[in-house]
Amino acid sequence: MLVIFIVGPNGKAYIDTYNDTIKVTSKRPWLANVPKSRWLNEDGTLNGKRDHVRIDYASAYATRWLLEKKYKTEIDFKIVPANMLTRAIIKKSDLVFHHWYDKLVRPPIQTMSTQAKPNSKYQKLIDSGGDKMFPPIKYQHLTYDKCAYYKFFQSRGINTAPTVCVTRAEYNKNRAMVLNKIWRKSREWKEMFGKPVHGTDSGDVGRPHDFVTKTGLESYIAGVFSSKNRYPAIVFQKFMVDFELNFPQIRLYYLGDKYQYSVVEWKTPRPNGTSRLSNIRDSRFVSKAKTFAKKVLDSVKPFYQGAPKFLTRIDVGCCIQENKINADSLFLNEIEILAGLYLFYDGVKRLNFDYKMGEQALKVIEHFRKKI
Repeated sequence: MLVIFIVGPNGKAYIDTYNDTIKVTSKRPWLANVPKSRWLNEDGTLNGKRDHVRIDYASAYATRWLLEKKYKTEIDFKIVPANMLTRAIIKKSDLVFHHWYDKLVRPPIQTMSTQAKPNSKYQKLIDSGGDKMFPPIKYQHLTYDKCAYYKFFQSRGINTAPTVCVTRAEYNKNRAMVLNKIWRKSREWKEMFGKPVHGTDSGDVGRPHDFVTKTGLESYIAGVFSSKNRYPAIVFQKFMVDFELNFPQIRLYYLGDKYQYSVVEWKTPRPNGTSRLSNIRDSRFVSKAKTFAKKVLDSVKPFYQGAPKFLTRIDVGCCIQENKINADSLFLNEIEILAGLYLFYDGVKRLNFDYKMGEQALKVIEHFRKKI
């Protein structure tokens, strides 16, 4: 069995993208196998001591280490940077594990892009692999498209913030109609956010102060659709006045269907700042969020066709019903595959998460191995 494990491109441009790093110690023997050229500092820079490894490399080498312990030479496991992926490599492989790079990564790989669509050549490569690709292609496309996944989850009875979408095609066809439509909705909601589809982190996000006037809204829409990142659509959502106030935003992390940990975020300062790992003080919030998140995980299960999931981050917010903290008032803020992990909150131990990811990757590989 030939398994291809994709890691992201290297360089200082990707420090923010792969900002989770793991320290090389004797307690992590798999990291000793990472080439020294891929060692870096905790903050991703290359000057100085260089005794850390990026999370994509750490999980890749943990997976290889675990495979060699269990299967010896039965499974051929190759670690391939995203910019080196080719159609020939995909054709020869039995499984392409492409979790660590997707078409939303910025900056895009220039050799894998067209002038109009960042990473579009890379995405065509991934699409060409069909059922041998993991995560599943259809699920990957869903999580890329905020308009699609909000609609998907709403149709399955899972709350999201009130949402309206505008595509580039709609905007180009009738700009005045689009502007009036969104302006009316903004007045109804009082305050709103704008999020570009295929946007990453906080890039080109529109905040309530951007939409105080119709001119401000017009300027924001025009700016997004003229961006070099070529966003296909914009999601506008009602600003939830309770968000991160009386209930934190909770980022829940799962490997497969098993809960791992949470990060809680508040608007007002708390111990360790506004964002930290959850602890016993947060149990009543996390318990409600986990119940909600299970519904989200169950709803995407069919995409995997019996295969184990890998990493899923589900961001849960409150409150759709103002000042009411209950099951009906929680909502899905985001769902992420390639997600920031905030592992540095746990110091050097990093929750032992590179090893745990290796264990979960092994389960995925074993599932595909039985199908060959």
